[in-house]
Amino acid sequence: MRTPPSRRQVTTARIAGSARWDVVRKALLAAGPLSSALYVIATDVVRAARWDHYHRTQRMVSDLFAIGSPARPVLNDLMKAYTALTVAFGAGVWAAAAGLHGRLRGYCIASLITSVAMGTGAFAAAPHGPSLVLGVGERISIGAFLLWAAVLAVALWRSPGAGNRSGGTPHVTG
Repeated sequence: MRTPPSRRQVTTARIAGSARWDVVRKALLAAGPLSSALYVIATDVVRAARWDHYHRTQRMVSDLFAIGSPARPVLNDLMKAYTALTVAFGAGVWAAAAGLHGRLRGYCIASLITSVAMGTGAFAAAPHGPSLVLGVGERISIGAFLLWAAVLAVALWRSPGAGNRSGGTPHVTG
């Protein structure tokens, strides 16, 4: 007949499980800033620089992905890695953000508004051809999202108890 574990054994097991969970949570959250860095490096640094007549301030990022674009084949492969990192980040946020409150919530809302407003402006300018509003507006829209992902990841990374599976209440104050 097996004896039940002692209170100390149970506590030790919970601490070990919590420590392992914290490592997994942080690894998933680290995928957010990594995905943002990969996107910027892949699009604006590497591929846009290799297209002779591509002007970052006047052309949409999506032009780099268009059929016939010299950047498309390489970007499609890089975006598979970006997507995998973004999905991992989403899983980390899902697990860790139960207590999203305070200034961080306000920052998230402001980032969403900025991204939508600038994206809408760029979309409205698209039918008129390359322009400063189009190129810069879309980059601000994308940049707001990428920066949001990085800031959210760091805030959740630094938050003790975020996504706490041991029954505690996670709380991120921002």
